[in-house]
Amino acid sequence: MWRPFKGFGTHPNRQALTIEALEAMDLISREKVLLPTDALLEGLPSIELTLAETELIKKGQSIDFISKNEEELRLYSVSGQFVGVGQPDLQGRLFPKRLIANIL
Repeated sequence: MWRPFKGFGTHPNRQALTIEALEAMDLISREKVLLPTDALLEGLPSIELTLAETELIKKGQSIDFISKNEEELRLYSVSGQFVGVGQPDLQGRLFPKRLIANIL
């Protein structure tokens, strides 16, 4: 059964725009209304990775990380760029789970 989209998280549907409306906007206007890549993940805790940790995670490698639970984490580089989502384990490792393809 079809149900109307009501939005997600703290972003209600009233903020939604059609593809046609976005295409009609100039780049500056479009960037003002688009949500950041990590907007859907704002309920997850986040951590900042060092430069060396970011490089390892980008290559799909795990890093040392002590966690009291196995809750997914938002991962950010030192510069504040969203890197992706990581999954800690209780043995002291953090594994990349979903990464952004264009990490600098």
